[in-house]
Amino acid sequence: MRYEHKYVVENFHAFEVEHLVRMHPAGFRKAFPDRQVNNIYFDTADFSTFQHNLMGISKRHKYRIRWYGNPIETVRNIRLETKIKDNQLGRKEWEDREVEDWNSLINLIPNLNWTKELQLQPALLNAYQRAYYSTFNGKFRITVDHRLQFGPFNSSFPRLVHELPHKVILELKYDQALEHEADRITQYIPFRIDKHSKYVTGTSLIMY
Repeated sequence: MRYEHKYVVENFHAFEVEHLVRMHPAGFRKAFPDRQVNNIYFDTADFSTFQHNLMGISKRHKYRIRWYGNPIETVRNIRLETKIKDNQLGRKEWEDREVEDWNSLINLIPNLNWTKELQLQPALLNAYQRAYYSTFNGKFRITVDHRLQFGPFNSSFPRLVHELPHKVILELKYDQALEHEADRITQYIPFRIDKHSKYVTGTSLIMY
C-alpha cells in the first residue's frame, strides 16, 4: 500500500501551488502532461459509502469509473477502479475496458459486478484538471488538482452543475516502505495535511 497525504489549499491559484512544487528541494518535475480526469462514483441506494466516510471509518472501499479527456462525454478507454483505504494508506485494483461513446458506457453499467453483486449504482459525476509531478527517482509523486466540478449522475447526458474554482488539492503519494524518508519531503510543503474526499464533497453539494 502507499501513503496518500492530501493538502486542501484555499485561495491560491493552481499555478502558484505548482510553482511551490517545482521549487521543492527534492526536485519535483513534471512526470506526465496535464489532463482532465473524469469519474463516475458508485454507492448503495442509501449512500453507505458516503456515510462511512463522514463517520470516519478507517477501512473503506470506493468504486468508480475513470477516464481522461475533455469534453467529458468523449469516452473511449475507461478504467474500473476499486480504491481500498486504511487511514492514510491506500491502494487500487483496476480493470481497463474500451467503450465507443457515452451511450455504450451507460449500457455497460448494469452488467458490472458492482451493480449486479454489490448492489451499487452510479451516484456522482466528477471532473477536474490534474498536474503530475515526481522526484527524479520516482519515489515520491505529487498531483495538483483544480477546477473541481461535480454533478448528479444522469444517464442521458453528463452535466456538471457545481464548480469549486478556489480550491486546489495537492496530494503527496509514496510507498509505505518509504515512510522513514517522508519527513524530508513534507517539511517543505507549506500547507496542512487535511482529510478530503472528492466524492464526499460532490455528494454534499448535490444532496444539500
